[in-house]
Amino acid sequence: MKPNFIYRTIILLLLVSSSKIAMAQVILPDTNFRNFLIATYPTVMNPDKTLNISAANAYNGMFQCYNRNIINLSGIEYFTNITMLEVKYNPGLQSIPNIDGLIGITVLGLDSNGLTSLPNLSMLTNLQILSFHHNKVTSISSLTNLTKLVTLFAHNNNITSIPDLSSLTKLNQFICSYNPITSLPSFSSLAKLTQIICDKTLITALPNVSNCPLLSSVVCRHHLLTSLPDLSNNPNMNDLRVNDGKLSALQDLSIFTSLTSVNISNNALSFEDIQPSTGNASFNTYTVSPQAPGVASTVNALNTMSTTIGYNFDNTITNSTYNWYKDGVPLSPTAVNQLSFNNVSSKDAGVYTCTITSTTPALAGIILNAAPITLKIIPCINSNDVQYQILNTDCSYPIRVLIDDASFTSGTAPFSYQAKNKQDTIAFTSSSNLTLAKDGIYDLIVKDALGCIVTFAAKLVVPRNEQCDPVFYPNSNGASTTYFIEESGSAKIYNKSGEMIKELDTPASWDGTTAKGQNAPTGLYIIVINGNTNIKVTLLR
Repeated sequence: MKPNFIYRTIILLLLVSSSKIAMAQVILPDTNFRNFLIATYPTVMNPDKTLNISAANAYNGMFQCYNRNIINLSGIEYFTNITMLEVKYNPGLQSIPNIDGLIGITVLGLDSNGLTSLPNLSMLTNLQILSFHHNKVTSISSLTNLTKLVTLFAHNNNITSIPDLSSLTKLNQFICSYNPITSLPSFSSLAKLTQIICDKTLITALPNVSNCPLLSSVVCRHHLLTSLPDLSNNPNMNDLRVNDGKLSALQDLSIFTSLTSVNISNNALSFEDIQPSTGNASFNTYTVSPQAPGVASTVNALNTMSTTIGYNFDNTITNSTYNWYKDGVPLSPTAVNQLSFNNVSSKDAGVYTCTITSTTPALAGIILNAAPITLKIIPCINSNDVQYQILNTDCSYPIRVLIDDASFTSGTAPFSYQAKNKQDTIAFTSSSNLTLAKDGIYDLIVKDALGCIVTFAAKLVVPRNEQCDPVFYPNSNGASTTYFIEESGSAKIYNKSGEMIKELDTPASWDGTTAKGQNAPTGLYIIVINGNTNIKVTLLR
């Protein structure tokens, strides 16, 4: 044999061998995963710390990896003969590589990692347990092929919807708590379902469970349910916990002889809802109190009218005591579920709450904290903006003001009117044309045909025409209570008889008094400033 031929043959064999060696190993990018395999599954690792693919393929036991700070699980896809894959408590692990080849696994446990998504699961047709709770998963791909699935634990994620479960006819346990899920798919084909746990979701109704005869446990705490599905076809029920929610109706639970644990506290149930279920002697745990029945409401009552507030539940229940509170202050208890008011006024406005107890033996110890009722007092005569018109602006007195009663939004016509300030009050008049002795700022008081009287917050502002002789109103609500003299020098004030009643050094304000400190009477006065300037001014009291 020629030496060159032998040499080429050796080189070829070495290349083939090298190629096979290269194909039989893979470098693992995650140091922590690599170190975990070296320490826990050494037979699958090569001396150079690469993964021996053939050995990984051949490994046929359970694969469990907990709390190893792994962020990249690349390499797990070569463990194609394992029966269980559990990788848990690795908060930096955000995704799982393609595991389509792991068709023999019956358990997939991915709990308490940092997963934001799940791998494709459609090829894992032997899967019986799927658990990925306490992650950040936002969606679940189709589960249709997982017909052997018995347990689905998806709680504590960011999932917004659950896919179709109709093919999962062997499903036994279903947990989806602590997810922003708004609804659940049909349970109509889940004949072997025994447990539903859906704490703290956005679900407002549970699916029909009449085709789930083995159902024994429904746990849905901190919920938004207003009612439960009919449980009549679920005779094996032994655990019902639907506390801290919005239940306002309850099926009679006394028919369930297997039911031993019940917690329906902190819902919106009344005594009428609760009483039928209290006859079940099989209850070992029966937690009912407290409840918050009713719906928060607002009652608008017209001022001075009669009104009633109360609750439309427990109308057939006797032996109840209603402990009422107004803005947290206790009122006198009543034996009825209503409070009546005659001639309500602003002092009656507030938030009314009620704590209800019963001396009926079956209901003793149960406390109902009824929903609050806000009582608002509306003026029996109201106006968004009182409209009025000043009819004479020509310096003449009295001043006439016309009220526009069409601006009233409530009240019973005909109306009568009154204007009032500190100094002047006109009597009630049926005419909306008011006659005022002087300008000023007035309260408007209106009375309707039923005797309701309202003082409007908006004032009647009646100014004097600027072109008129000045007028002032000492000690009143007039446009001015004094008259100010601007020029420097001295001013002498004369009455209409020509008598000087006071002299002032100016600038100064005349307050309507004489030199003796007495009040000058209503009338016309002449103010002579520095002997040559005459000013006419009217004083009105």
